[in-house]
Amino acid sequence: MFFIQPIFYKLKVIMGVIDELKSEKNISLIIYATEKMLKDKYSNINIEKNELLFVVNNIINNICADALLTKNVFVLMELNKITLSKIKDYYDNIINNIDNEKSMKNTISPENENDDNSDIMKYDSDQLLMKVLELEEKRNNIALLKKNIISNPNSTINNTNSTINNTNSTISNISDNNNNVNIIQQQNNINLKLLELLNINTNKNKNKNLIINSYNRDWITNPDRNKISFNINIDLSIHNIKINKILLPVNIKNITPYINLIINDGKINQKIIYILSNNNNHNNNWDIWEPINNDYVLLINKNWHINFTDFLNKELEMGRDSIDVIEVIENDDKDYEEYKYDIIINKKNELEYNSFGINLLRPYDNILIKTNTGDNIIAKITNINDNTISIYSKNIEKISLINSTLLNYKSQYSIIMTYYHKL
Repeated sequence: MFFIQPIFYKLKVIMGVIDELKSEKNISLIIYATEKMLKDKYSNINIEKNELLFVVNNIINNICADALLTKNVFVLMELNKITLSKIKDYYDNIINNIDNEKSMKNTISPENENDDNSDIMKYDSDQLLMKVLELEEKRNNIALLKKNIISNPNSTINNTNSTINNTNSTISNISDNNNNVNIIQQQNNINLKLLELLNINTNKNKNKNLIINSYNRDWITNPDRNKISFNINIDLSIHNIKINKILLPVNIKNITPYINLIINDGKINQKIIYILSNNNNHNNNWDIWEPINNDYVLLINKNWHINFTDFLNKELEMGRDSIDVIEVIENDDKDYEEYKYDIIINKKNELEYNSFGINLLRPYDNILIKTNTGDNIIAKITNINDNTISIYSKNIEKISLINSTLLNYKSQYSIIMTYYHKL
């Protein structure tokens, strides 16, 4: 009974948070936040209260039904943030679908070309900008013509005895050379403004990539590859971030059918699930894993801690570095400036030895050596025989290899992120 109580306590906490999430008070807060979010992003969108309530309730029910999610989230604020993120994605998809359909066939007709708000939600950001500037150009040209008519009334009337028809005909042909120059100049200004704004808009939403690699960690104090920590140098208040791909060593797919990336910033704990996306038919050294959902990173602090779990939610066995060199044998075959050695690594602890991933290494691969003086040296592997690795490197002394440690490049992983400005 002593061991069962913590389980019931954890379950009670989870159910309590779910009840709070589904409460009428909390749903009202989410609807208020959603209306504000949609108003800020889509100023002219008009959503009925009942429709919004239906969407919010459906998304909350889906979150509550996600056992993997609710099992690892114990804070109402975190669930609310996830809910708002999914609501945003839902309406983004609707708007984007409308944009794609309408942009193919929508044109400005005479009856609505002067209506600033007509069909404004049918355009994406670039098309909307072009539409607004086109209307601005038309209005400026019309205003310019009227100004010339008012300032030069005599030029439009050639004969006081002419008829009204002749007067109208004269007015319609008053575009003299000066007027044409003004109109062309005005159009050029509009075109320059259009290009400038489009360029700003394009640059603002241009994706940028960031790669985090596990070999950049302090692998002496943190030999386990599974856990890495770093400061993300991105302003999280104005950027959206997605972890698009993870490049993992080829042996990981033999351990688990999918992996869970757990990311924490000291306040929020977020899980993103990844599955294998390639079959590795070309004998690559790393597999590509991609998320099953289109998840944004929801963290607010820049100090990130990342680790991985397997399909059983247990820590993923990714091995360790900083394996000890216990003996160094100088090779007689020594060329100028190239020193060749046989280094023997510790095999007493079989689990630790196997976790190093020596089976992934091949001749001509690189291996990283931290010498007993603290220097990092990249050496080339010439041969592997059980726990003996033959290497060569330029200007390396045998004495510096004694009691050194090794990092296996082939067992490292890379996390690829994409980030861009929020709209």
